[in-house]
Amino acid sequence: VVKINIDKVEHNWGHRDETFLVTDPDGVIFLSTNPAWRFQTLHPLSPEVKTRIEQSRRYPKSRLTPVPVLATKPTDTGTLLTLLESGRKKEYLQQSQTMPQAGWQVHILSDTKHVRLLVRRTLIGAAAAFILVVLLVLMYRQQRLRLLEQRRHEEESRKMLEQSNLDLERRVDERTGALRAVNSQLRLEIGDRRRAEEKLRHARKELIHTAKLAAIGQMATGINHELNQPLAAIRAYGANGRELLIKGRIEEAITNFDRIAELTERMAGIGTQLKIFSRKSRGNLGSLPLQGVVDGALEILMPMLGKTGIKIGIDLYPPDIRVRANSLLLQQALVNLITNGVHAVQGQEHKQNQKTPIVAVTGRFFEDMVRVEVRDNGPGIGVADREMVFDPFYTTKPSGQGLGLGLTITRRIIEEMDGHIYLEEEGAFTTFVLLLHRESTE
Repeated sequence: VVKINIDKVEHNWGHRDETFLVTDPDGVIFLSTNPAWRFQTLHPLSPEVKTRIEQSRRYPKSRLTPVPVLATKPTDTGTLLTLLESGRKKEYLQQSQTMPQAGWQVHILSDTKHVRLLVRRTLIGAAAAFILVVLLVLMYRQQRLRLLEQRRHEEESRKMLEQSNLDLERRVDERTGALRAVNSQLRLEIGDRRRAEEKLRHARKELIHTAKLAAIGQMATGINHELNQPLAAIRAYGANGRELLIKGRIEEAITNFDRIAELTERMAGIGTQLKIFSRKSRGNLGSLPLQGVVDGALEILMPMLGKTGIKIGIDLYPPDIRVRANSLLLQQALVNLITNGVHAVQGQEHKQNQKTPIVAVTGRFFEDMVRVEVRDNGPGIGVADREMVFDPFYTTKPSGQGLGLGLTITRRIIEEMDGHIYLEEEGAFTTFVLLLHRESTE
């Protein structure tokens, strides 16, 4: 008997992924890359064969137990074995080859895990390819259906467009006739309107001419009335003064001559108002401090304010607010408005149940405009008079106390400075509001 050490051979085979077995004619595994299977059998041995092997002492200290095969399944390429290893089932593909001269059989057990993984990957790839093909087919079909639907829609649109064109041509023909009739009617109406406009222009010219004549007559009447009274008084004062001088009454004569001087100043003032009223040029506009213009107006009014004892309230915020205006013209406008306010409240403190007379000038700015208010708490302006307060020669004062040009001149001055003036009645106050362009204080 010759015994051979086969550990080295098993070691060289052990580098392969498969498990190699070599069995003798009795089916005992004497060579294996899996040491645990050595000296085991691929199938159970009969007692006789097992006794004979033990007596031959070919495999010492071996129990010749079978490999735990749970199931076998023949296939075209071998046999599928289900083994129990370490408490877990494991499947192998067994392929065998007989060595006739030695009576041995060489078995290769390939783990099907890798094969199944490869099959699974192959199936997944095939499924993905199938799905891709299906998607491509569906996309192609969808695209084809969309093209067919688009062609159908285009055909329907073409038919609808043709029908619309036919309907449009029919409507155009119908409306062309109506338009011809309307055009004929319009020509007749245009002719009538032109004739009416010509008559209106002629009537307007006549009206303007009449208004001019009325204004000239009204102005002449007002001027005549305003000048005749002072002239008559001057004539009387002059004659009386001459008689007083002859009689040696010097002081009384001087008093008459002073009154003559006052009357000439009044006549000069009437001439100044007429000159301002007839002026067309708005003068040069510049950046002015509103405070300085108001102070100048109050300085002009100082003699009158001293006689009446009425104080003017001034409230300008901010104090350095500036406006775009002409200094002399804006000063004249403020003088006119403040004078009207003083006349409105003059003597009011002597009336029963009347508040202290108030005349105030305020100034505020908003965005690029300045709002200047001249207000008083006088008797106010009647509703019927509010629409005419800015008309030339219109006045509510007694005869001989004004031409009615003050507010007219004031409005013209403000409008020449690209501003606006209007009247407000709020509670106990009458307020004239001036809107002027604001100038930068820098």
